[in-house]
Amino acid sequence: MTGASAARRGFDRLSVLDDARHALLGLCAPVKGTAMPADAAIGHAAAETVVAPCPVPAEAIALRDGFAVAALDTVGASAYAPAFALTPPQWVSCGDRLPQSSDAILPAHAVRDTAQPIEILAQATPGDGARRQGADVEAGAAIIAAGEAINPFHLALFRTTAIETIHVRIPRLAIFVRNDLPQGDFIGPGFRTMAKTLGASTEVFAIDMSDLKTLSQKLAAVDSDLIITIGGTGFGTRDCTAAALAQVGTVLVQGLAMHPGETAGFGLISKSSGSIPVIMAPGRLEAAFAVWLALAKPCLHEMAAATPRTPGEILPLARKITSNPGVSDIVLLRRASIDDKTLWEPLASGDLPWHSLAHAQAWHIVPPESEGYPAGTLLRGEEI
Repeated sequence: MTGASAARRGFDRLSVLDDARHALLGLCAPVKGTAMPADAAIGHAAAETVVAPCPVPAEAIALRDGFAVAALDTVGASAYAPAFALTPPQWVSCGDRLPQSSDAILPAHAVRDTAQPIEILAQATPGDGARRQGADVEAGAAIIAAGEAINPFHLALFRTTAIETIHVRIPRLAIFVRNDLPQGDFIGPGFRTMAKTLGASTEVFAIDMSDLKTLSQKLAAVDSDLIITIGGTGFGTRDCTAAALAQVGTVLVQGLAMHPGETAGFGLISKSSGSIPVIMAPGRLEAAFAVWLALAKPCLHEMAAATPRTPGEILPLARKITSNPGVSDIVLLRRASIDDKTLWEPLASGDLPWHSLAHAQAWHIVPPESEGYPAGTLLRGEEI
């Protein structure tokens, strides 16, 4: 899992990012499904396929206000040659059940109900202004498949079909932030917000990570599916994250051929309930964010057993990207309109200024064997 061509960064050898990610994801298994009220399940990945116990709508309904008619009784009707209704059409409001023997809704202006007999001034076809039984979803059809993220439209179907409880997968994430980081008061809450969009529940702990004993005890005590530590991965006299993990678990990788994030790594803590992957991220905001994109997001996605994400958008590059061979550079991108064409504008590569973080819409990993891409290259950008 190492690359001989990777530049030295204080480690004897840096691990190739693709190899490290593959090994890390091998430690991540889907978490058990848990039942929760359907109303609270939006954003979480369904743990199982949910089928409709009844059709929606349960019976034919009106989709607009108007007169309920049988389409067959309106054949050939027009303002110049009206049809005559022997039975007065019934007025219905949007959402009302269609009366028996009716299969269409005519607007108010298409019926002259002051005439005797009542005149129908327009022809209707079956289904006009109406929705048949089961047109939204048939009984037994899948409302949501396992792995799909629950959205408000799923919730509407759950309510309509009286489904009150849903089983979802909610990875439990614990984040340890070194309490003396200049930007630490943002990183923990920021990661928690990003984790929420992936359907994870998160606890953030700001602690003194320079004390080996304290950090080791905290790591050993936490009960979660994934742990991320932020800070203490370098070579300073107070950096002891890897040593703490080694005391209570196993360090599998320390040092990645990735820029930023060279001092990142990961390992695991074995417990009777199973193994907990631990991702060690550097304390700098841009490096921690790069580790989040490259390592943490894929882990949470795997643990939620979510359906494969939509591939990123492929656009031409507005200008060239340069990269260091032997290192996977993280590139930040945003869409730009140039000569009526949409292109990826590179904001930063490798070194990620905070201004670029604030404006980025997508990202890309330049592989270590590449020196970059010329302008015009079609590049896939993964949404942030």
